[in-house]
Amino acid sequence: MGARFDRVLAVYTNAVLALRGRVAWAHDWVNDPTLTPVFQTLPGASFIVNGALPVKDSALVSAGGELRIANGVALRGLGAGHQRDRRCRRASITPPRTRVAFEA
Repeated sequence: MGARFDRVLAVYTNAVLALRGRVAWAHDWVNDPTLTPVFQTLPGASFIVNGALPVKDSALVSAGGELRIANGVALRGLGAGHQRDRRCRRASITPPRTRVAFEA
């Protein structure tokens, strides 16, 4: 479950600033991450796959902006972080990324 927000602002007569934000929450009901695949053509040939136990609740937050200037130049930046259950006391934040794009 989540929400996404966009806002476009005219900065100059030939430049547009777009601001974006996203918030999401996820809940997982998996209690046993074990899987036993069986091959139908080979009776008795099976194996067990053990997976990592997923976090029950997690949240995602991201924010970014894009400045589009005339002549096809765009500057973009994005920052994101996630928070898992209460045992994880700090959010993992990706470093801000900046990209310059030239479009024809």
